[in-house]
Amino acid sequence: MISLKTRLTIRFLLLLIACLLTVPLSYLMTVIIYNVYYEGGNNETYQDNFYVGDWLREIVNETTYKQEKAQVSPAVIKQLKERNAWLQILDHQGREIYRFGVPPSWPKRLTAGQLAEEEAMDRGLSTWHAPKNGEDLTWVLRLQSYIHLKYMAQDVKRNGESLQLPQQWKNRLQKEKAWVQVLNDKGKEIYQFHRPANQPTQLSPGKLLEKKQILSEDSRSQIWYDPDHKETWIYGVNEIDFKEKLIEIGQMGTTGMMLIWIIVVSWWYGRQLGKPLLHIMGWIQSLARGAYIEPTDRDGSLPSRNTDGKLTRPYRIYRDVIEAMDHLTKTLKQSEVERKRLETTREEWITGVSHDMKTPLSSVKGYATLLETEHYQWTADEVRSHARVIREKSEHMERLLEDLNLTYRLKNDVLPLSKEPTQVKELVRRVAVDLANHKLAKQAEIQFHAPEGERLLYPLDPHWFKRAIDNMAINALVHNPPNTQVILEVKGDSFQQEPSVLYPGIYIRIRDNGHGMDEETQQNLFKRYYRGTHTHTSEGTGLGLAIAEQLIRAHGGSINVHSVQDKGTTMEIYLPPLQN
Repeated sequence: MISLKTRLTIRFLLLLIACLLTVPLSYLMTVIIYNVYYEGGNNETYQDNFYVGDWLREIVNETTYKQEKAQVSPAVIKQLKERNAWLQILDHQGREIYRFGVPPSWPKRLTAGQLAEEEAMDRGLSTWHAPKNGEDLTWVLRLQSYIHLKYMAQDVKRNGESLQLPQQWKNRLQKEKAWVQVLNDKGKEIYQFHRPANQPTQLSPGKLLEKKQILSEDSRSQIWYDPDHKETWIYGVNEIDFKEKLIEIGQMGTTGMMLIWIIVVSWWYGRQLGKPLLHIMGWIQSLARGAYIEPTDRDGSLPSRNTDGKLTRPYRIYRDVIEAMDHLTKTLKQSEVERKRLETTREEWITGVSHDMKTPLSSVKGYATLLETEHYQWTADEVRSHARVIREKSEHMERLLEDLNLTYRLKNDVLPLSKEPTQVKELVRRVAVDLANHKLAKQAEIQFHAPEGERLLYPLDPHWFKRAIDNMAINALVHNPPNTQVILEVKGDSFQQEPSVLYPGIYIRIRDNGHGMDEETQQNLFKRYYRGTHTHTSEGTGLGLAIAEQLIRAHGGSINVHSVQDKGTTMEIYLPPLQN
């Protein structure tokens, strides 16, 4: 791979050569513009060599107004005919008092707002306001040489969405080398005449606005919306004469062209090499502030990458640096997440230990204080009784520490599971045997149900999975009356026996006919330190079911609980099938 130093050197030399080549090329371009276009442009003549404002002033001077009627001189009428224009005069109320050549569709009365709207939409329409013999009059002049799409739309023949332009309009468009396009309310073309090949047949609202801005720069082009038919009419000229613009560019001279090229190349060079460096410096500053993420633009996108995630052209020369910065950012971010996780775990551990050790330590301290007192002589039986309580509380604290250790290891995914194909039916049977020998099961009825002859194998860690089942089974004894019936059942998932399944799904159910649980108890059943209302022993740590749920989920299983008060509870463990 080419080193960063070499890439920068090559890039600099290429840009320098490009800059030197643009100087003679710009000079040659200027010469061509002058020789080809400027000299040929002098022979061109233009018809529009009069100013409409001056003409309107002449018309006003040639207008007479008497007895609410207006007249213009024959000279004005002759000019109107020669210049293909029509004239309308309105009184102060907007009523027509004179017309010449005005189309029948044009209103005979206009308000100031209507007139302003028509003038804004029609480039060939001009107005003049002046007093005549004490009456405020308005002259409305329109040059017919300007095509108004409104009039074209009024003359079109319609058959549903099908349009047919009259022949006189087609002849006029051909004469002016122009084209017209009609779009429906969805922006789809429904009619066109001599539309250029590069003009799209469908325009979205955004594209239509962009097209309007482009056409607004050409005085011969226009866009008009027909509210009655919800259509958009677009008019343009196929051959736009850029001669004047080219002459203007040629007159700037060689010196101006060279200056522009130098500015453009300098800006481009600075953007190509300088912008990535500024971005990398900002990136480093963000890392120093603890923001472990690459800085983005104002729109939230990464300046160094495109939408496909690849480096953009200015940044490719710094590929090695960008990749190193990206790796450093991910490493620092991962370290920060791990640090916060460990800090949270440590705080939770300290809080949990402080909370759980407080009660048994109080008992140990109390009995130790009693044994220490000099005001009473304890008998040997009393000393043994107090010592037994201290031992039981110490064992309880030892179980608390073990359970807390286990919960935090499960929570942070640091408990190693040694999974192996395990006979689930035999594992649950051992749980049933241990439950039957439990001190709380003297009056309870313990049953074990499993299909005969069916081998239910599943990859488990036997030690930890049995711990989970033990906790759930013992919970059924602890929170129910002494004569409760507890049934442990193992069953294979008969719907998951496809050939591709290596280990079919397995259901493990623990049912009892005890007190059952209310809705609140079911919602909090697997939360740490939650104790049911029917607990009749204080030996538990409050972490049994929380540990059981975490162990089941660590094996990829799930737990579903169904309970009805005064009828009993069913806890169902489901181990999903595993593919070969």
